[in-house]
This record gives sequence, C-alpha cells and structure tokens, in this order.
Amino acid sequence: MVHAKDVDCLFEVRGASYLDGVCNGEFSRDGSFTLGLGGERSRYIVSVKRNSDGRATAHWNGTPGSNSADHPLGSLSRSGACWIGEQTKVCAWKIGEDRWFADSEQTSPAPQDFSARSEMLGDELPTQPVRSDPSECAGYLGQTVETTTVVEALAPLRSLSGKSEFETTASFQSRLRSQVTGKLDRTLIIGKDPQDRKYFEYDADNRLLRITKWAFDNETFMFDSAFRHGSALAATQIQVDFANNIGVVTSRSAQVAGGYVATNGFGATVDVVRYQWTTTAIFDRPGANYTDLFPGADKQYRVVGQLRLDPVEAQRIKSGLKVGFVVSPKPPYMVSGSHRPHSPTRDSPQDITENYLVLVANIQCGLLINSDNKVLGAYPAR
Repeated sequence: MVHAKDVDCLFEVRGASYLDGVCNGEFSRDGSFTLGLGGERSRYIVSVKRNSDGRATAHWNGTPGSNSADHPLGSLSRSGACWIGEQTKVCAWKIGEDRWFADSEQTSPAPQDFSARSEMLGDELPTQPVRSDPSECAGYLGQTVETTTVVEALAPLRSLSGKSEFETTASFQSRLRSQVTGKLDRTLIIGKDPQDRKYFEYDADNRLLRITKWAFDNETFMFDSAFRHGSALAATQIQVDFANNIGVVTSRSAQVAGGYVATNGFGATVDVVRYQWTTTAIFDRPGANYTDLFPGADKQYRVVGQLRLDPVEAQRIKSGLKVGFVVSPKPPYMVSGSHRPHSPTRDSPQDITENYLVLVANIQCGLLINSDNKVLGAYPAR
C-alpha cells in the first residue's frame, strides 16, 4: 500500500539541487518512497528503496520531465529525515516543519504525520518518550546480568486465552494481572546475538574497539503492518507510525517453503521463491524523522561507544560479544500474528510470509555484554 502526501523536499546530486520545496511524495509501508511526482510542480523524480540491511538504494529520472526513475544513484544511509550517499542527499519533512538535519546542532522536531494507527480496543497509551537517565544505564557497567528472550519473556501470556463474550472485563483483567505480576511488571534484559561482528570495529592504531548501532539492530520490521494484522490480549490501543518506529528485531530465521512461476501484465515470467520467516521483536514507540534507537550515537559513523583495548584483548573478547536491551514491558505487552511484509517483484522475486511475536516495552538502554555476561558498555536509548 502506498500513502501519497505533499512534503517539503530536498534532493541534491553532486551539490546541485533538483528538488527544493514542496513536492508530492509517495511512501510505502516498508519505508521506501518516491519524491517529485505531481505534474507541473516538479520536473525531477527520485526513488529511494529501503533494503533489508538498513540502507537504501536510490534512482532518479536524470532528464527533466522524464517519468522513469532509472538512473542509479548508489547506496544511501539514513541520517535524520535524509538519506545520504557519496554524492546524493534525499530529504523529506512535514510542510511547515523546520528543516532539521541529524548532524546539526538543532533540536529534533516532533514526529511527522506519515502515520497509521492500530486499534487494539481500549484506552490509548501515551506516546511521549520518557528520557532514560544516563546514570541509570551506566549503573549496569561491570555488572553480571541475566538475559532472556522475547519468547521466554512472553511465555506466561502465550498460554493465556483472550477475553470471551461470557467473561467480565474485571475477570479477564484479573487473569491478565496474575500472569503479569512478578514476570512482566519489572525490568528485563532481552539478549541478542550481534547483527554482525563486523559492526564491532577495532582500530589497532588507536587501540579502540568501536561499537556501532548496527550491532544492535540492522534489520527492518514492518510494525505498522504487523499491528494491523496481529492480535493483542490486553485492551490497549497502540500508536504506530506509517514508516518510522523505535523498535528492534531480536531474532529472525528463514526457511524456503517452495516456489512458483509468476507472470506480469507484459507476459514476462520470473521464478518466485516462497519463504517462511519467524521473527521476534521489541516495539517501543513511533519515531520522528527516522529517529535513531540511540540518540547519543555519532551521526556520521553511528558509533554508540568505544572500549580502549590492546589488540590481543580485543581479538580475544570480540568473538564472544553479544548485546542486550534493558526494557520495561507495558500494555498490551504482546502482539503476535502473521503477515506478508513484501510482495514479490521482478527485481526481488521473494514471496515472504512472516510469523512474528512482538514484546511491547520501553527500551531504556542497550548493553554490550561479554561471554561471561559481564556488561562492558551501556548506552541510553531514550
């Protein structure tokens, strides 16, 4: 599904500006978008396609008035409301909003209104983020911690049946509280293997092991789609942004489930592979302008922290490092279901069905943990 909206655009190639002002944008649920559509108002079009590794690939029409965005612009990385490559910058802001750049000294603006709402019955949760105290995160340094998984954390609720028409709300809430008390009404640490150990970058010249945000989360998850298609036990309404949300994938596995030959309207055929994904994730809140999970991360290199280690020690501990998230679960605690996050295309002939289990919680800190479960780094996530 595509959502069309006028936005404040900026599109530059090699320092030259091709879009600068109000233009039409089309935004997909996976975070991909196209700017510059809309007839007389714009002669240029740029298309940004989100990739599964957290980056994006861009194309533009290159010729004024052309309707085909088929000139490649290379790979882009997200920076605030912008996607930036070696020679390209593509940005979109809400009309009337200050043009805020992630590497500037300005204060981040309020969330854009490219949003959808998933209604889970009862009252609406407050969505204003609560700032975490850096000293609270720092209190984990040097501590030996016990981690759990999303599946383990939500085990008490997975066996709980939903409210039936013959049960009073008070009775259901009593059953729910009995499963939450002492289990989900406390701080948890959700563990995760790092996204890729290459995101722990060692600089031998300066004897620094740099920890980048990609080690914690570098996979996309369509929370908007998941919450529309999923179900929740608790009577709570969840606000989810159309494309920008604060949350992390904690595990994902994929299995091939067959395939078929697909034909488009022009008669071209392609072999499509069916995949069955199983995903667990944590959802915190809607984001703003592609807000980073770690607001204190270096905006250029996405470094959240660093350890001073000699080469021998760095090599020894790197292979055993893992990450964790300090979270405070909140209603409705759990959303589960199945959806199809991506439709097959000629360029990406994959038909994916994703089964998911989501823990709804405030993410307070990200932790860097060694093989002995000792915390070596703690980074505020709010």
